[in-house]
Amino acid sequence: LTSNAVLTHAAAPNGETNNRVLLTIAGDATIEAGCNINASARGYASASGPGAGGNWGDQGSGGGHGGQGGYTPNGRSGGGAYDLIPTPADFGSGGGNGYGGRGGYGGGAIQLSVGGTLQVDGAIAADGGAMIYNGSVYYAGGGAGGSVWLSAGTLTGSGLISANGGAGGGGGGGGSGGRIGVSCNHDSYGGSIQAFGGNGY
Repeated sequence: LTSNAVLTHAAAPNGETNNRVLLTIAGDATIEAGCNINASARGYASASGPGAGGNWGDQGSGGGHGGQGGYTPNGRSGGGAYDLIPTPADFGSGGGNGYGGRGGYGGGAIQLSVGGTLQVDGAIAADGGAMIYNGSVYYAGGGAGGSVWLSAGTLTGSGLISANGGAGGGGGGGGSGGRIGVSCNHDSYGGSIQAFGGNGY
């Protein structure tokens, strides 16, 4: 990818399996600085998915995927973990709805198979979405991060690979981090790899 290009996929609010980035490249692939493959908030919709955040009174808990979603202030847990660790391929789940807000959408799904060198100087992101503000208060949960599965002969670059969870709002729990799987014969990657949970209430 060059010239600030962005590659994404159609949203998958109901887990539409064909809506994902799925690329197989026989030779080398480069994501230049300023370019990105971005599937953030392209996964399960609010309060949807295998690890959907719940609604407890006025408060929504965080969506789960790579871990458990964040709790609400009244002690209700977020959605649970799922998907394969070394070869993740599922979408992040949506955060729970709350009073005045809807849960953030989960992150999408990215799979790249590169026979030669994959150079990431830009970004590959499948982050969960923050809660969606609907009114004067917004006690909703964040969406969980999605999945990034990379396979390459050599992984190099200084960019960012992420599947972070989205932030909850008011009394909402943060979304869990997603899952990132990397398989390569040679690793000289000097960038950042992140699958953090989102901030909660």
